Amino acid sequence: MLRPSGSRRILLGIILHVLKEKSSITGYEVCKAIGELTGGVYKPSPGAIYPALRKLELRGLIEKKMIDGKVVYGLTRLGDEYYANNIDEIRTLVEFFRVEASSGKARLFLSLKRIFKIIMAYHDEIDNEKALAISGVLDDARKKIMEIIEG
Repeated sequence: MLRPSGSRRILLGIILHVLKEKSSITGYEVCKAIGELTGGVYKPSPGAIYPALRKLELRGLIEKKMIDGKVVYGLTRLGDEYYANNIDEIRTLVEFFRVEASSGKARLFLSLKRIFKIIMAYHDEIDNEKALAISGVLDDARKKIMEIIEG
């Protein structure tokens, strides 16, 4: 599949899927489609989408065109071939992130996202003592989550 690791690789795979499903769409529409796909759990920012689109374009997997005064993106022939050759991995990525907005999993992912945002927003105010206390709360939560999962 794509060489990048982690979240960047996931984003590139999901973008390819979106462009396979909806050809000739703007970067904003790609963001919106990913948000819909994930039930609103993940809505990539323009700061994530446009560099990813550029990376896919440089690899020859997508192309951009001007249509009605808007920049739109679509898969190239090479992108179609790449998608076909990696369809199992791309579909696995997409299915992992496909969530119904009203489902329990969507609420779970949104809760995790809120926790992450709080920690990032108050990063500078979290000293060592607070970090250890927060880690303890999260460790307790992890244990309780495992109890729920294991029944």
